Amino acid sequence: MYSAYVNLAKAATDIAFGSPYVMGVRINALMTPGASLTRRGQAENIRMVAEKQAAFYESAWAAATQFQLGMMNFWFGLATGRLPRMSGTTLARAAHRTIRPYQKRVTANSRRLKRGRMTG
Repeated sequence: MYSAYVNLAKAATDIAFGSPYVMGVRINALMTPGASLTRRGQAENIRMVAEKQAAFYESAWAAATQFQLGMMNFWFGLATGRLPRMSGTTLARAAHRTIRPYQKRVTANSRRLKRGRMTG
């Protein structure tokens, strides 16, 4: 029961602690004139935009899927005579699945950006 809450808290913590580092490195690279960026830095700038779009679509898909499952369970419960209910665990699981794409990218970016320099 508590694993849904733990997973949600871990994902939120990973995002909260990883994203300031990633943002700092990327803002520093964006403030650097284009000629002094290495190939890795230029690729990072392109990746920055592309992966935000991908994370948004994955997150939106997860949220829509969880919403559809909730509605399906609600109406099925209503049709079969059960009193439909939405538990906190179900909501925590849905929230975790919604922010999971961002968590994966933030942790991967943090690891990748710690490896090397992007400016020349």
